[in-house]
Amino acid sequence: MVSLGVIPVASFVGWVFLFTTVLLGALWAGERRQRRRETAEARRLREALGHDLVDVIRNQRHGFMNHLQVISGWLQLKKPDHVLEYIEGIRRKREQETQILRIKSLEVLGLLLAKSSLAEANELDVRWEVEGPLADPPHLWAEALGRVLEVLIAALARAEEPRRLVVQLVQVGSQYRAELMADSAEFASSIGAELASLADLAARVRAAGGQWTEDLAPSYSLKLSMSAGV
Repeated sequence: MVSLGVIPVASFVGWVFLFTTVLLGALWAGERRQRRRETAEARRLREALGHDLVDVIRNQRHGFMNHLQVISGWLQLKKPDHVLEYIEGIRRKREQETQILRIKSLEVLGLLLAKSSLAEANELDVRWEVEGPLADPPHLWAEALGRVLEVLIAALARAEEPRRLVVQLVQVGSQYRAELMADSAEFASSIGAELASLADLAARVRAAGGQWTEDLAPSYSLKLSMSAGV
């Protein structure tokens, strides 16, 4: 009787041991995969930030030299009031750019710092408006935002005055929205080639369930939105 009772118990213990071993093995394998993904993501962010920071330094150096030339010109013309006004304008830009530093996503933060310094190097007036942490946006949304900014800045740099760009970035729950508005009549009438270069990217965003809406009148504007997890 005792031997018959021991066999089922031993079998049960064996199955529990086997199940526990399999479970722990699966958890260990899952942990390894997660670590590999995190390592790859960290590497990607380091590479992206490294590239962006090089661009920031390069553009800021170019912008700094432009500032010196402008200030030197006003001083040579003996117009110190213009110098003070110009310096105040630089201070307001620096203060307004602190909006970008509120962004939690390193990918988007590095990207926008690079684009902001590029805009300044091209003497563009950019207003940044950020609502929400923008902590973990879809990669495609960030990619599209960076590409659009690159195209708009390049096009505005060739346009006549005024050359203003407003960038509104909003996160509400899992929804990420961007609205970009370029104020330049010449730009709005000559952006056809630039828009054509974005057609494939717009198609990818829409195919992923995102929104990509453009308007050319009275000035160019683009609305770009996606949900996290896309």
